Amino acid sequence: MVVVGWLAYERTGSPLLTSLILGLDALPFLIAGPVGGVLADTWDRRRLLMAGTVYQTLVTIGFATMLILGRGQTWHMFVFVFAMGLSLALIEPAKAALIPNLVPTSSLVNAFALNTLAFGASRLVMPVIGGILVVAVGPGPTLLVGSAMYALTFVATRAVGPAAPRERVDGGLPPLRRFLEGADYVRDTRLILGLILLLGVTALFFFPFVHGLLPVYASDVYGMDAAGLGLLMSLIGLGNITGTVVAASVGNVRRKGVFIAVALGVVAVAMAAFSRGSGFAPAVPILMLANGAVMMFFSILAASVNSIVPDLLRGRVASISTM
Repeated sequence: MVVVGWLAYERTGSPLLTSLILGLDALPFLIAGPVGGVLADTWDRRRLLMAGTVYQTLVTIGFATMLILGRGQTWHMFVFVFAMGLSLALIEPAKAALIPNLVPTSSLVNAFALNTLAFGASRLVMPVIGGILVVAVGPGPTLLVGSAMYALTFVATRAVGPAAPRERVDGGLPPLRRFLEGADYVRDTRLILGLILLLGVTALFFFPFVHGLLPVYASDVYGMDAAGLGLLMSLIGLGNITGTVVAASVGNVRRKGVFIAVALGVVAVAMAAFSRGSGFAPAVPILMLANGAVMMFFSILAASVNSIVPDLLRGRVASISTM
């Protein structure tokens, strides 16, 4: 996000194109999301994650090589982000469905919060390093470092212990019919449908307006370079950590809906305040608060959904959720 976001705005000068490029990884979820859900419920979820990390490593190396050779163009950024989004569409349902196989239901809120905490911790450290590397050695070598991180993810996933035995779906059904089974379940279970719609609305209004425009804010509003963008994103990562620590600490709360409503209220107020500010210092605590509340919302919502959905449908429901 640091490398592509900075390159996109540096080369196009367009806030629209920058936000579009950074958000393009969501498009494959609409195309390949159903496939990812079916694979998560029929294949070994851990092996599916491992295959995805190998793909991410190779794609990142390819784009980094183009940049190092000086052949990278704007349309290559579109292709790269779309290709990375394709891998996410195929493996994110498996990741979400694997967690309930590894922990008891009573620990789901804590488990999803810790999973988000790992994301927040990397978001705290890596963007500032990435921004410094972009300034020091250029975007291509920086992405090579990123590809090494994806390779390490393969090693980490391989070390995950065997999941608990789970019921398998009927392998004789055609893939489309298997996906429609999950869609029918979501449609008929109003609580799940409501939570998924709430997730979609939140993502629609939060990520494009905050994360998608961060390179523009960093460059035009705050007068920063790529290292400054990395610092801004790292400070946001601190907010992610705070929110997930809170979610992990409260554990299996009984009134999850209250926590979700409060978190969304905080996000709305923080976004409004962010849009009115023009200084870097006031924006940092506001962005930290907004992202912390979003991470808390995601953790509790994911735990709520997975505590209700049967295991044999979790991958397909997760794919519908990401769609």
